[in-house]
Amino acid sequence: MEGAVSEDTVDVQTLAEMLRLTPRRIQQLAREGQIPKASRGRYPLIESVRGYVDYLNELAAKARQGAEQLVAPKLRKETALAELAELELAEKRRETIPRAETERFLVALFSHVRTRIRGVPRKAAPPAHAAESVAEVEEIFWKHLSEALEQLSDTKIQLPDSRRSPSKPG
Repeated sequence: MEGAVSEDTVDVQTLAEMLRLTPRRIQQLAREGQIPKASRGRYPLIESVRGYVDYLNELAAKARQGAEQLVAPKLRKETALAELAELELAEKRRETIPRAETERFLVALFSHVRTRIRGVPRKAAPPAHAAESVAEVEEIFWKHLSEALEQLSDTKIQLPDSRRSPSKPG
């Protein structure tokens, strides 16, 4: 290697040995602009090493970015599978209610409320007809409406439990 180093430049063979590359790869990196070239077959040592380190850092950054792009879909898939497993476990523990069952419950509940509220005028009409003032009519309607609401708040609506485990008879 003697004579291969001249002040701050080195020949292609010396640079290749220092960077553990082939001379041909050094020339390719120089053509790509990754390593500067001083003159025919000569390379500035410090700038060449820095250029190669920068080149390796760029490759590493691209590799990390590529890995992240590969990992992101897998992470989404794993997250979805974990959420699905949590939902299945919640169903087995009977912590969830199927949508159709919830809809049936709400329809039954609102139907009961509607029926009870619609019955207020029928019950309140006879005493209201006999009332002597608007204030008395209002009081009668409020009384019957309050009773209906009180009865509704005490009402327990039970729907068949479609989530029973297979071992328990329905």
